[in-house]
Amino acid sequence: MHWINDFLRAQPKGGILHYNLMGVIAIVVMVLTMLFYLVRMRVSLLHALKGVAIGAIAFVFTVYAQYLVVWYRVGFAPDRYFQESNLALGFTLLPLIAWLSAKTFNTSVGFAGDVTALAVLGYHVVGRSGCLFSGCCYGFACDWGLYSPHTGQNQFPICLVESGFTLAILTFLIFRICRRGYTPDGRNLPYFLLFYGVCRFCSETARESTKESWLFWRISDVHFHALAMAAVGGFLLWRIAHKERIAAVGEGSSPLLL
Repeated sequence: MHWINDFLRAQPKGGILHYNLMGVIAIVVMVLTMLFYLVRMRVSLLHALKGVAIGAIAFVFTVYAQYLVVWYRVGFAPDRYFQESNLALGFTLLPLIAWLSAKTFNTSVGFAGDVTALAVLGYHVVGRSGCLFSGCCYGFACDWGLYSPHTGQNQFPICLVESGFTLAILTFLIFRICRRGYTPDGRNLPYFLLFYGVCRFCSETARESTKESWLFWRISDVHFHALAMAAVGGFLLWRIAHKERIAAVGEGSSPLLL
C-alpha cells in the first residue's frame, strides 16, 4: 500500500498523463472485448462491421453523455458532479441506443444489446480505475486509503471498487456468451443495467468527490439514476421472460423482439 501511495504522491496534480494512458488502454480493452464477441458469434464481415459501429456509438454516447445534457452549463453544481450524474443517466438510456442502433443497422436487438453492454463494460473496467491517478473520483477520507492527488490526503479508493464490480459483471456476461449454443437473447444489456445499478447505488454512498451536491445525508441524484438503471434492467428482463412464456404456448412472437 505504501509504495502505491508514494507513486500517487509523485503524480502532478491532475495526473493527466497516466489518466490519459489508462483511457487509451481502456479503449483497447473495449475493442478486444467486442472482437471476442464477434469472433465467438461467427458473424459475417459485414455484420462484424455493424457490431463495431454499434459499440462505437454506445461508447461515444456514454463517455460524452454529460456534454449532451443542456443543464450541464447551468452551473448550480460542480462539473465533476455533472459528469458522474450524466454518465449514470447515459447508462440508463443504453437500451434506447441499442434499439435505435439495431433499427439503423438492421440487426437483432439482442445482438445490438450484447455489443453495447460489452463495449461499455470493457471500457469502464479500465477507465474507472484511471481516476486513481488524477484523484478526481474519491471516497471518504481514511488512514488506510489511497492517496488522492486531487485532495492531498488518503481517501477510500472508490474508483477501484467500481472497476471491480464492473469486471465482475463483464465476466458474468462473457460466461453467458461462452455457453454452448448461445444466441443473443436480449438479456445481457438488462443484466448489465440491473447489476451495475445496484452496485453503483451502494458505491455512490462512499463517494465524496461530489459531496457539494448531496441532496441529503450522502444521497445525490446519481443514486436515483442508479435506481433507474436497476429498474430498467429488471423491467426488460421481466418483459423478455414474459414474451418467452407467451411464445411457449404459441400465443406470441420471439423474445428477441423487444
